[in-house]
Amino acid sequence: MFNFDPFDPTDEQALFGLLPDGEYDFLVKTANTHTNSRNGNQSIKLSVQVFAKDGSSKIVDCYLSANYKKLFAHFFRAVGLEEQCKRGAINPEMCVDKTGRCLIATDMPEEGSKYDPKNVIVDFVATGNKVATTTEKKDDFGDSDIPF
Repeated sequence: MFNFDPFDPTDEQALFGLLPDGEYDFLVKTANTHTNSRNGNQSIKLSVQVFAKDGSSKIVDCYLSANYKKLFAHFFRAVGLEEQCKRGAINPEMCVDKTGRCLIATDMPEEGSKYDPKNVIVDFVATGNKVATTTEKKDDFGDSDIPF
């Protein structure tokens, strides 16, 4: 008989050591120029250390390309390199040791694929520039006091 620690085979996160989808702190460990072998597009390949709430961390690779402007711009805004981005020239080394917040999601491969599920960075969050989107008005009347 083969003995092992029991587990739920449908729990993809536990099976593959994945972080649950959500917002996390990050630290850029390495940044290098990368050229896509299929189409020749240039990007910056980041190796990002993502920190879980329990103190553990996971390395997630992320490719920043000017072709995907939202992720590209949000990264540079989140780490304080917005001015360099506006100039149109970024040195990958400028990204190393930058910290911030990112949104993690789980990329599930197609059924029958040889690839495993993996964590991906879907966005970067500019924490220092948050603007309140609503203002809360305090009064002495509750909703139950309104007759309609």
